Amino acid sequence: CAPPPRPRRANAIAEAPQGYMVVRRERFFSAHHMMLHVARRSLYAARALSGSDSSEIMVVIVMCASAVEALANALGVRLIKQWSDFDKLTPYAKLRLGFAEMGVKIERGREPWQSVNWLARLRNDIVHGKAETVSELQRIDIFQWTPQKEVLLRLTDWPRSKLEGDLSLDSAERAVETFDALLKEAITYLPKE
Repeated sequence: CAPPPRPRRANAIAEAPQGYMVVRRERFFSAHHMMLHVARRSLYAARALSGSDSSEIMVVIVMCASAVEALANALGVRLIKQWSDFDKLTPYAKLRLGFAEMGVKIERGREPWQSVNWLARLRNDIVHGKAETVSELQRIDIFQWTPQKEVLLRLTDWPRSKLEGDLSLDSAERAVETFDALLKEAITYLPKE
């Protein structure tokens, strides 16, 4: 004898075998948490190397800049209908829209907005790396000059590009601080649901 048919529930999400029920679990997800986690780990590694590893510093800066855009998208999705219409905007423009929706006017010369602009420019310098010729003049004491010093100079002491100069431990620290300040600003004005 077959079991009697199961009564349908108004809230049923999907059919499930007898003895089971289907439950929908959901949460709001934004990747900025993951990106900031990677940035913090790379900052820790860069500190351990006294800032001498520019690859870790580049990871911090690119991940923080990506986290800024992810946060801008998270705000936009929560605050603005048809947010996908604004997908092609710059992260800064997305932030302006999101914060305007919360009644906040962004002032470019004020923090954290000034540092958000700095971070975006530095990120662009990294990911759109442009070639350049760099040179410098050095004063060399001819009385202390030796062939060994000439070889060493040719092998080790190259002039630095602007980007290489910008990739410092201080820049990595500032990138994380910039995101933290922006997140604090967003939390301050985000409407409670």
